Amino acid sequence: MTASLNHLKALIATTSVEEVKRVVKWGFSKSYWVTRIGTPAKLHKYFNEAATEMAVSRKGTGVEERARANREYAVELLKS
Repeated sequence: MTASLNHLKALIATTSVEEVKRVVKWGFSKSYWVTRIGTPAKLHKYFNEAATEMAVSRKGTGVEERARANREYAVELLKS
């Protein structure tokens, strides 16, 4: 148990608790990442890789682009 706490302490020393929570929540919804970050030691080892993939996957959704397009459509609709 002490080793597990040491891994978590080391991770939190370099990353915010909120960011760790976001990565864990995201990773536990992906079958590949559940096994890669399922223990404190593995989370510490693969955290940067998981965080990077999470960031890329969120950018790739096009949410911002669709939101902008929806706003433009709404503005045009209101004008007519």
